[in-house]
Amino acid sequence: MTSFFVLFFTVPPDFAAVLQEYTSEGYRVIAIAHKSLNRLPYAKVQRINREAAEIDLTFLALIIMENRLKPETSPVIAELNTACIKTVMVTGDNMLTALSVARDCDIVKPGTPVIAVLTIQQNLLKPQIYFTKSDSQPPSVSPNGQADLSEMTDLNSVVSLETVESGSFGNTKLENDINYLSDEIQYSKNKYVFALTGKTWALIRQYYPELIPKVVTRGAIFARMSPDQKQQLVQELQSLGYYVAMVGDGANDCGALKAAHTGISLSDTESSVASPFTSRETNISCVLTVIREGRAALVTSFGIFKYMAAYSLTQFISVMLLYSIESNLTDFEFLYIDLFIISLFAFFFGRTEAYEGPLVKMAPLNSLISTSPILSLITQLLIVAIFQYTSFWHLQQMSWFVPFNVTATDDKDDVGCLENYTVFIVSSMQYIILAVAFSKGPPYRKSIFTNYGLLTSFVFLSLFSIYLAICPFQWLIDLFELVLPNDLSFRFILVGYGAINFVIAILVEYIFVEYLVFGKLRYRWHDVDKSRRKFLAIERDMARDPKWPPISQEPLPEVAPNVLIRQNVTEIKIEKRITESCVPGDTSFMNSSPPICASFKHFGSAREVTLNPRSLFDDCRNTVSMQTVPCFEDKDSSPRQSNAEPITKRRHNSESENGINRYEKPYMNHNTNPIATLPRNPNTTLQPQKLRDFKDVLVHQSDDRVSSNTQSVLELDILPS
Repeated sequence: MTSFFVLFFTVPPDFAAVLQEYTSEGYRVIAIAHKSLNRLPYAKVQRINREAAEIDLTFLALIIMENRLKPETSPVIAELNTACIKTVMVTGDNMLTALSVARDCDIVKPGTPVIAVLTIQQNLLKPQIYFTKSDSQPPSVSPNGQADLSEMTDLNSVVSLETVESGSFGNTKLENDINYLSDEIQYSKNKYVFALTGKTWALIRQYYPELIPKVVTRGAIFARMSPDQKQQLVQELQSLGYYVAMVGDGANDCGALKAAHTGISLSDTESSVASPFTSRETNISCVLTVIREGRAALVTSFGIFKYMAAYSLTQFISVMLLYSIESNLTDFEFLYIDLFIISLFAFFFGRTEAYEGPLVKMAPLNSLISTSPILSLITQLLIVAIFQYTSFWHLQQMSWFVPFNVTATDDKDDVGCLENYTVFIVSSMQYIILAVAFSKGPPYRKSIFTNYGLLTSFVFLSLFSIYLAICPFQWLIDLFELVLPNDLSFRFILVGYGAINFVIAILVEYIFVEYLVFGKLRYRWHDVDKSRRKFLAIERDMARDPKWPPISQEPLPEVAPNVLIRQNVTEIKIEKRITESCVPGDTSFMNSSPPICASFKHFGSAREVTLNPRSLFDDCRNTVSMQTVPCFEDKDSSPRQSNAEPITKRRHNSESENGINRYEKPYMNHNTNPIATLPRNPNTTLQPQKLRDFKDVLVHQSDDRVSSNTQSVLELDILPS
């Protein structure tokens, strides 16, 4: 990229290696260059266009900036990984920087293969997709001598990509890795993540939309993403059934923050307007708080809904039992149940705070019309009905029992009787039991003992119900219109029914519904193919398919750091400069031309050839042969120069154009047949610094009629189109 802006000879030969070294460590690198405007007046400087100013610059230096991870980042990511919450990095930064940071904070887990998704488009045709795999381990020493710094494999380098023929990545480090679903669903060890840029994302969405679900499901790093592409990614995740929380701090994140289910802004700038949540802390620790509070709110909402539904149905069962004998609850009994019991529990039920312990990987249910909530409600209502009917039946079996006779009373509103007392006492305790059963604690909410208001209500109402059942004051008897049996043991039997009801209700709710049905049998009944969470089926299919993605055996990078690669062909130019005081002319070429002496400057230019740059490394041949075509330039004799130009047109580079040798010495080119030998060992893995071997070529000359003091230079440049 620098070759388009700066003069080639001002760029150090190890520029790409140094750039590669720092970007792979996660540093932000800025190149600075300057250009002399030759004392242009200020008015002309203001009118100069950008294209003219940003060309032929002189490279100065690289500015290295370190964007360190905040101390809260790694623990938060670790907790999210433990909870099997998918974390994705979406950034506008360089791919190397993004992937290095992702490995440092464990968004990409150690040992997890990273597959770079690349697209190459030629001549506006349908682009080709290449999947290149990299899972190299970080070095022990960084470029500045510090140890234990991570370094990612350069996904843009020709020689650093490790390619395989198969897409199966069996890794022993992943054997005990946490599954995306549950402990019971075991997928294969075909674990990998995708990394791609915004350019690749745009081409895939346009030409290969069927691959978007797979890329999104396994995508971990999305670099060089524009604001619109960030929003598109959020929408694609939502279409697959993900519940997306987006964290951002800039104006370029507004679209994604608004599109996500939960947008969290880390600043008070434009992003805070688009997101429903704004964090006071400028770090991602707020994500855990939002997840905990969201889960606690969801569980609380479900609990209150079930309690209100169970309360209504419990009262319905009580009324239906009393209607069978043409009786009913008294007015103050209705008032006591609705105003004192239900209102107190409804007020304090939601006061339980979110659980502050580690996040669990099993998220709470988000649908009321599902197996667990309905089964919980039905089982509790069955227990309520059984105990109310049992206590009613037990009363009828007592020897002192006198059935209620509505015709024997003058006041039709007088419904007080033994049946009324029995059903009311048992049902009043059942309302308290239901509140305890539906008030869930860890792992989503804190224990019920931390909610002092709710705990006090439990204790107070339980003691009052027991007191009302055994030996209430006379004014309470008159107020509630109770008819107490003379047998004190029966009163304690009713309290015993309430205690047994409490034990059975808690056991059924926590062991049968929560542990067995929700925890163990949940995924056995879940049809992944019909699920609204489409990513489950995609994840399953990708894990079971070891042959996809097809890993490219010849990965073509988007950018090569040390060589500039054309899309189709590469032009190779060889210049040979020979200094000599006076050398006889070459009769085979110039038809007995006179000797060429000090007043001439000569260059030799190779024939332009089409060559796949990948063959320089992967081809079985170790040499590339090119026939040089001589070309003469006469600085003093224009006719001679014009005669030589039609033969071959010399393509100047920066050195020859500006005259790299500034001495007025004669140059001569001979008709030679040089062979550019490329050092290559196919049995060893080439390192990035081996790219310098492009310049370190060996020259073999044949029939070169030059004297012993001849100096020859062979340059091999790969030029952009």
